[in-house]
Amino acid sequence: MIKRTSHKTSSDTDEGRTIFLRNVPFEMSELSLKELIERKFGETLYVKMVFSKLTQLPKGVAFIKFKDTESVEKVLEGEKTADKYYNSHVFRHKGNTIKDSKNFSTLILPPEIGIQFNGRRIFAHLALNRSEIAIIENKKVSKNISDKFCQSLDLFKKGLLLPGMKEAEGISNHDLRLRENSWKEIKIKMKNPNYEINRFRLCIRNIPTKINSSELKEIIIQEISKMCGPAVINLANEIVSEFEKSEYSSFSNKFNSRKILIDLKQNINSPKKCMLIFKRLINKVNIIRENSLKSSKSRGFAFVNTNSFSLSNAILGILNNNPKIFTSEKRPIVEFAIEDKRALFIQKRRTKNNFKRHERKTDDKRITQIS
Repeated sequence: MIKRTSHKTSSDTDEGRTIFLRNVPFEMSELSLKELIERKFGETLYVKMVFSKLTQLPKGVAFIKFKDTESVEKVLEGEKTADKYYNSHVFRHKGNTIKDSKNFSTLILPPEIGIQFNGRRIFAHLALNRSEIAIIENKKVSKNISDKFCQSLDLFKKGLLLPGMKEAEGISNHDLRLRENSWKEIKIKMKNPNYEINRFRLCIRNIPTKINSSELKEIIIQEISKMCGPAVINLANEIVSEFEKSEYSSFSNKFNSRKILIDLKQNINSPKKCMLIFKRLINKVNIIRENSLKSSKSRGFAFVNTNSFSLSNAILGILNNNPKIFTSEKRPIVEFAIEDKRALFIQKRRTKNNFKRHERKTDDKRITQIS
């Protein structure tokens, strides 16, 4: 019995003879590209242009495999020469002087340098194998995660108070320990892609157990009302610009957001009326208790939901580490809440299903009444 020997077929890119081309003119065919390359750099084994699966049109990129590595070296040397030429010369394009332009494809290049077709530069790079591409993609993903992590941390740093900071002077050791533990927890969560910061929800810790939700809401409103007139007007302007951009608006009902926006614009110079509108932007204040019963003991922290990031940010600045809110020994620790995206998805799906179920019941009732 003859055993078949299995040979490990290496990828074309592993041999170092494959070149990746970009900025290939759409009017070029594989044959014309092959002739152009072979005329200047040497014999090729194949030329493969990439086409869109959706439109079946060329994507402007291609792969070329050469017979030997010497041709590849010629191509790469030509690329280096072209880059040096661009970086060391001043070009004139359409009557304007262009220096070190990134739009290389529109600039005039001497015909002996690089790869060109009808005056258009075709960029060449050594093709990467799949593992190298995967490494680059992972780096991009990790960079995006780290960028998101840094942006989120910037929000927390506004109210961050840790041992050794000047702002932490006068804070009790108990409060400092709470803040330090909270900061460690935040950093761990933000490194997890399943967690994200909620710009419209604040977490307030270190609350006396005797305070209930309505009392805490009154405290927040009272502290906001102590803002001076110019500060109120500035906050109102921030909220107006926020709503106009619609970047951070958490309103599910567009009509309500439009109405509040109109009211703010009409009363932008009246601090008292603006304060009344701010109250409308505070959605919910919820003290977390040991169980679902209202009479159960408070766990000492609460969540405050607002419809404006600017207002949430202002509340954080007013309440955080304020010794006049509760006591100097027990100061509120205020930070933006971190949400579990998986739990939020389940919650949204559950509410959606409940809403559909409620609609069915109402429809059934109407049908029975009509019949």
